[in-house]
Amino acid sequence: MTISDSVHGTGASWVFLHGWGMHQGVWQPILNELTDSLRMRTVDLPGYGQSPWHASYEDFEQAVTALEQHLLQHETGPVNLLGWSMGGLFATALAARGNLNVQRLALVASTPKFAQADHWPGIQPTVLAAFEKQLKRDYKATIERFIAVQAMGSPHMKDDIRALSQLLTHAPSPAPEALLAGLNWLQHIDLREAFTQLSCPSLRIYGRRDSLVPVAQAEQIHKPIDHMEVFNDSAHTPFLNEPAHFCQTLLAFVRSNI
Repeated sequence: MTISDSVHGTGASWVFLHGWGMHQGVWQPILNELTDSLRMRTVDLPGYGQSPWHASYEDFEQAVTALEQHLLQHETGPVNLLGWSMGGLFATALAARGNLNVQRLALVASTPKFAQADHWPGIQPTVLAAFEKQLKRDYKATIERFIAVQAMGSPHMKDDIRALSQLLTHAPSPAPEALLAGLNWLQHIDLREAFTQLSCPSLRIYGRRDSLVPVAQAEQIHKPIDHMEVFNDSAHTPFLNEPAHFCQTLLAFVRSNI
């Protein structure tokens, strides 16, 4: 299966992975700020944008393998991974496998485990189950609702909803099967141990106003060479809520000697 992507800019190679319901176009607002310093490969995850869906991808590991095989063909040297929201699960899984020459990992409003558990703040499983039920009944309304949840807490909530909704129209709608599988991954995938065992330097960016990935998680995650930033005026999309701060933070991480 062919994975769709686009390459922008020159510099260190970075692969950008979007979140649930979106596509690679979500990075468009920050491209100009980063492409003088980075070679950005923005990817459509399986079933999103121009990337086709296959039934085998319901298994998260199979979906990761499809992406990994694509990147192994196109990123033959050192590469860096950035995952936003659900894209962070893919980025973490790819880094943990060790087949790509991953130099650095950045997670944006993401977590190795999205669902709430004992002593672990997160999304209540009943909320994810409700999204799944609604998705089967009303596809369009579910995506609109999820966009609203992502913007919840932002000082510019209406503007964020409008921006995300507009970006969503720049590519074909996601495959319903991909959306259902993604909700299942958010409910069940747990990569906490895999993340803490990674040896590559990592950057974690949180939005203090994020209603999906609580900042309270941040202090419960420990790994070597790990840097954490909390964006006080951001919800679930720090790269849209505080784009200048986001780009400065990422480029500082890229240029650091850690």
